[in-house]
Amino acid sequence: MRRLIAALCVIGIFAIGFVVWAFQLPSEQDALDVLEDRPFQLHMSPEQTKDLDFVLAALHARQAAGDNTKLIMGSSEFSYFEGCSAYPSVFFGESNYGMDTMMVGNPWFQSLWHAIEVGALDEAIPDNKVAIFVSVQWFLDYQDVAEDYRYAYSRESLEAFLANEAISDELKDTVVKRASEYGVDVAWATGPSFSSVPDAINGFAEELLSRTEHVRQLANGEGEGSQSANQAIPPGRFSAASSPDWDALMSVSAKEGEAATRSNSFGMLDSYYENAYEAWLESTRANKAVSEVGGVVNPNEPVDFQLLLDVCKACEVEPLIIIMPVKGSAYDETQYTSEVRELAYSTIRGLCEENEVSYYDTTSHEYDLYYIRDVMHLGWTGWADIDRVLYDFYLPNRQGAA
Repeated sequence: MRRLIAALCVIGIFAIGFVVWAFQLPSEQDALDVLEDRPFQLHMSPEQTKDLDFVLAALHARQAAGDNTKLIMGSSEFSYFEGCSAYPSVFFGESNYGMDTMMVGNPWFQSLWHAIEVGALDEAIPDNKVAIFVSVQWFLDYQDVAEDYRYAYSRESLEAFLANEAISDELKDTVVKRASEYGVDVAWATGPSFSSVPDAINGFAEELLSRTEHVRQLANGEGEGSQSANQAIPPGRFSAASSPDWDALMSVSAKEGEAATRSNSFGMLDSYYENAYEAWLESTRANKAVSEVGGVVNPNEPVDFQLLLDVCKACEVEPLIIIMPVKGSAYDETQYTSEVRELAYSTIRGLCEENEVSYYDTTSHEYDLYYIRDVMHLGWTGWADIDRVLYDFYLPNRQGAA
């Protein structure tokens, strides 16, 4: 009996100490409080993007400061790179052209994630308008859509999506079923196993430590000076308003592209061409999906893209679909020739047209030298072109400015 009492006392003392320690850990609110003074990121990290409260807090803090923030959603093309005057967070963020952009999305965040995020953000979306960047890679047969969604999955966003009364139960059920088919546990079993007190404490401790790391990443991004570091809104946003000079931006962008691509004739960023291009080419050529399976467009992404358009319609959000190109001269060296790519491009166009959704098709720029900076991500003149499209979409009354 005395041994039992002693054991219980030890457990009790440990539990008290553990609770005291847990309450001293930083909370997510601590990270959100940072956004009151530093709500701006060049581009949010995956950890930040998956946290719906963080996205909403950053958006609201920017708006409260007087920033006319417009939401754009996409994937890996949002990754920031230096030396690009047209990158949206630079071009719109460091000057006052009447609007700014918040770039929400990361690599492998594809149509199903976008559908859920639109439904989750819904009433917070400024002007009920969102530009959504859609990559042809999502639709090609080598893409593992299920694995990609499991990486991008956010339970918090799915919960908010399901709480949105504007979305029908049928559409909600379809989205949840889709997430389940991709391997996400939508039953949401909560908490650690309580088969024993030590197991419970251990599981709870692991959850707290994981949460602490999550909070640290929210508050600090990837470190001072990184693209996801929380910053004050650039002071240029509050300078005297002016209109963009699109010809000057395109000219500057072409010069930046030329200066950054001196090692090759493809118009690829020197560092990418020298360190990654050959590996990409070898890996892509090794993919036998087209020749062996005979497929070109995977069967999953078109279904998910239709769900995205259905959600936009249900929420009365006006989307502008921006169809991303690839570096044609690079892809032509693989089995994904222009004919193969066109089948995927036409799938996206067709769905937009069937749903009467506006789209901007950039695929005619596949062979423009500086439009793509590597093999698939927007480059200098690419962003200059897209900036104009975003400006005309979000500020239609100012179209035709110099």
